[in-house]
Amino acid sequence: MVMTKKCAPVDVTEPLNEMLRGLDFAFGHHTDGPPSLELERERYATALAAIGRFLMKIGRPQADRFFELGDALTDLNIGARPQILRGPRRKSSPNSTQIEAAKAWVAFALEAFIRLGEKPRQAAKMLLASFPGIKKLAGKKSHRQDYSWEQTILEWRKTLSSRSRKKNEHAAEIFSVGCDLITFLIKEKRPNELKARALNRAKFASRVVYS
Repeated sequence: MVMTKKCAPVDVTEPLNEMLRGLDFAFGHHTDGPPSLELERERYATALAAIGRFLMKIGRPQADRFFELGDALTDLNIGARPQILRGPRRKSSPNSTQIEAAKAWVAFALEAFIRLGEKPRQAAKMLLASFPGIKKLAGKKSHRQDYSWEQTILEWRKTLSSRSRKKNEHAAEIFSVGCDLITFLIKEKRPNELKARALNRAKFASRVVYS
């Protein structure tokens, strides 16, 4: 039960269950095609609509905000540029938090294998071979023929490990928490669990950027 604006109790059980089913449908169903930004936008738009319907059914005025954001994501897929999703104009745009967070997960995986005894460059080579999609997180400079991919992702780890280097706050938090987890699992003598977690996060990071 929740209280509406007029303080009348409302049973949210069925609307909540309907919203959860909507979220499961948005993110749970699989398609035959490859992952794409268009598909992800559709998933988020469907999820936002489910949240909007829930809020509408319990009488919350914020429902329209979720519908509007979902419509804006849908508009992007047809080539429109909704104002709410337009960013400020800059000569060079910084990486999105999503990209920086994915780099932090790669750095976490590197840190895990290095602290388990793997040599840094060998750990980097293994992750790149297992999850080549990690390369899509890198900037244009890293795609030059004379540039080392291993050095690129080792540099992500070095940046996040350094207190003096400028970094994305969310990415820094991910790496810091990840390092604490590494310390804990090593202390508890659970190396296999640590390896599994590291590979899982590297796999997740490799799928953040779509072709």
